[in-house]
Amino acid sequence: MKIKDNLYESLTMRQRIALALEAAVRGDEQERKKLVQTCPKKIYRMNDGVFTDAIDLFFDISLIVACDIRENLLLYAIAREQEMGEGSIFLQRVSNIKEAWKQFVLGYGVQESSLQELPPPESCYMFLVEGRLPMPQSKEVDRIYNDWKALLNG
Repeated sequence: MKIKDNLYESLTMRQRIALALEAAVRGDEQERKKLVQTCPKKIYRMNDGVFTDAIDLFFDISLIVACDIRENLLLYAIAREQEMGEGSIFLQRVSNIKEAWKQFVLGYGVQESSLQELPPPESCYMFLVEGRLPMPQSKEVDRIYNDWKALLNG
């Protein structure tokens, strides 16, 4: 169905959607595009998308950190319970993740005194192993840190 040029601007949103879908169904790509291109134009004011995307991703990464730490603490507990060795590999991972997170946050200029208050929250089980954590492995810390940085710089 062809529409007269002067009618495009008077279409309601519902009419425009129905006509665009019908045009797509019948394979009339030219009509569908015209319906899309002639829809009303709006100007919006919003926060900078680069900043809001980055801060949202920062918090997403903090959730990854929390999950990774908790996963490795759970695996450590299972290894100890099942007498599968001391589970030191899992404690090493926790140590590496914690150090990478610290460097990641400090790399954005956050004061070290604020680290405890920033997400992710410490696992309630961390106090059980805190004294057993080995020194972080710098190569692995760097790898983790760079993975997170790449996500933010996407």
